Amino acid sequence: MKNKLIATGILAGSLLSYSSSIFADIHKFPDVPAWADKSVTYLVDKQVLNGYPDGTFGSNDTLDRASAATIMTKALGIHIDLNAKPSFKDSQNHWGTPYIAAAEKAGIIKGEGNGIFNPSGKVTRAAMATMLVNAYKLQNKSTNSGQSKFQDLKGHWGEKFANTLIDLKILVGTDNGWQPNRFITRAEAAQLAAKTDMLQYSQSNPLENKTIIIDPGHGGEDPGKNTKGLPESKIVLDTSLRLQQLLEKHTPFTVLLTREFDTRPRHDQKSSLQERVKFAK
Repeated sequence: MKNKLIATGILAGSLLSYSSSIFADIHKFPDVPAWADKSVTYLVDKQVLNGYPDGTFGSNDTLDRASAATIMTKALGIHIDLNAKPSFKDSQNHWGTPYIAAAEKAGIIKGEGNGIFNPSGKVTRAAMATMLVNAYKLQNKSTNSGQSKFQDLKGHWGEKFANTLIDLKILVGTDNGWQPNRFITRAEAAQLAAKTDMLQYSQSNPLENKTIIIDPGHGGEDPGKNTKGLPESKIVLDTSLRLQQLLEKHTPFTVLLTREFDTRPRHDQKSSLQERVKFAK
């Protein structure tokens, strides 16, 4: 049998009987720039990032090292042992201790030497690039030749990591070079983390090439129940078509309907059902 998932007309109706606000973006922050909005929403939906209590995101705030470690571990779905301690002596009783420990164990982060991690220290663009490459093992996906396009990257300790992100089109430069030593903002960090995670997801999505079959049920000479002048068949068909559009827009599925018009396969109820099941198979 082909890889197909079947959603009945009842399921389709149930999904869309809720308010359309369910499908609306409820994570809008007034201070998030348009270029980062999709990435911030993506990470908030994944429970990787949160806004501030005042309703803002703090887009222009610089990112600290503990927060960067937290983003990486949450985005990757790494198990967090709340009792774990990292090897860094300055990170034993920090709010980010378990995340720092998990990131260290996964080989995502390293200290600054002498057993120090500096969890409150600010993250540079080069450091963020390094963490992303290590976390997602991007060096195995890049065909980077090692030649830097930006003068301020040549000879920099983070050169190869930055070039990997550039090669994968995750991060580009600025009007003033690549600026590897500039502290990265929360909006920029969200953009990089989300784009990297999306790249990883798109390359290994187990739902690719799967098909959802939506069965609107009644149709044609079988209108179903009539409510306030509206036959059930038309309501369910409209709902199913809307669901198809939503799924095709927001998921990797191929979405097919057993009927796309106000018709019914075959004439009698039994043969119609058999025909729809045959279509789904």
